[in-house]
Amino acid sequence: MKQILTIAAWEFSRFFKWKQELITIFLMLTIVLGVALWPALVNHFATEQRIAVVTELELPQAPGFYFERISADEANRLIGAQSIAEGWHGVVQHENYALSLTTVNSAPWVDELGETLRRWLQQHTLANAQLEPEVMHWVTNPPQWQVQNIAPAPTSPEEREQNSAVVFLVLLLLGVSLFSGFACFFSAVTAEKQQRVTEQLLTLMTPQRWLDGKIVGITLFCLKTVATILMLMYLGGLGFSLYAGAGVFVPELPLLETLNALLFMLLGILLVNTLMGAFTATIDDPNHSSRSVVMLVPSIPIFIAYTLRDHPDSTLTVFSSLFPFTSFAVMPVRMAVDDVGVGEWLLSLALLLATLYWARRAGGRLFALGVRTYGQEPSWRQMGRAMLGKNPAG
Repeated sequence: MKQILTIAAWEFSRFFKWKQELITIFLMLTIVLGVALWPALVNHFATEQRIAVVTELELPQAPGFYFERISADEANRLIGAQSIAEGWHGVVQHENYALSLTTVNSAPWVDELGETLRRWLQQHTLANAQLEPEVMHWVTNPPQWQVQNIAPAPTSPEEREQNSAVVFLVLLLLGVSLFSGFACFFSAVTAEKQQRVTEQLLTLMTPQRWLDGKIVGITLFCLKTVATILMLMYLGGLGFSLYAGAGVFVPELPLLETLNALLFMLLGILLVNTLMGAFTATIDDPNHSSRSVVMLVPSIPIFIAYTLRDHPDSTLTVFSSLFPFTSFAVMPVRMAVDDVGVGEWLLSLALLLATLYWARRAGGRLFALGVRTYGQEPSWRQMGRAMLGKNPAG
């Protein structure tokens, strides 16, 4: 156990650079602070737009704009050759159910002004149309829309949004962690084989302990990556919330589905790291090996989970949520969008744990074959026999 912990600590520290982490956090906090203060800074230096309006209606009101009523003759005097009189930013003319704006050049505030004036004219027109109260209600209010679910306790729109957020987080974090783990194994194991340090390490420990240490260390690095992404996503949401004036951002995620997703994600990372770590040991030259394409395999469970998210009760989805090589991605997504029985959940978890135990033993045998092979990669038949515990040369 001491050797495993030593290897795990070394592998984790090998890829974890605390200075880079602190710089990343500092830059993200600086960005969040800048985003939070930016609206106040913009409002402090913003210039109120002075708009002349030719109309007999009550003048509109909107933040950032100052409206003043003028006559048609005054509007003609304000609008000169390719210019507008000093102190004015635009002239709006109203005729029937149409509005026109004359300004020197296009500016970002023009779109905002257009939406404000169009709503203003529509409201005044409807108010003066002398429509029957019932007709007025139909014009100004959309039809009622009710959804009735026969099943008890129907899922509310807020719950569906939360579940969609869980699905997005599960697939995003799982994809990043799996590929980062494979990249770490790929660079670490192949570099050690090329530097011919495997013989010395094998005299100090067994291949199984060596692989266990790598799995634990790189899995810790994957979890650190997941934590960093979650923190950056939260800081990004916090910055956007402060920018929009909505206060402190507090994510609302369902507790049970989130804990379940984290559990299956952890087991999935361990399973993939175990198999991919053992497999990378069979690659002799990463620059010329055709086996590098196997690095795309971890994306298959994520793809399956993404494509089945809208069919949680299909036979294929149920099977994928129980099959241990896809369940770590599909089961959290299925639980986020549908009700899963306790029996199915326990069966999926038990199969995943049993497969993880088998993968550790089989991966250790494959890792032992790979680190002892130089100059020629073992064949697929030799790899299969090694994983089954048979003599690879048989």
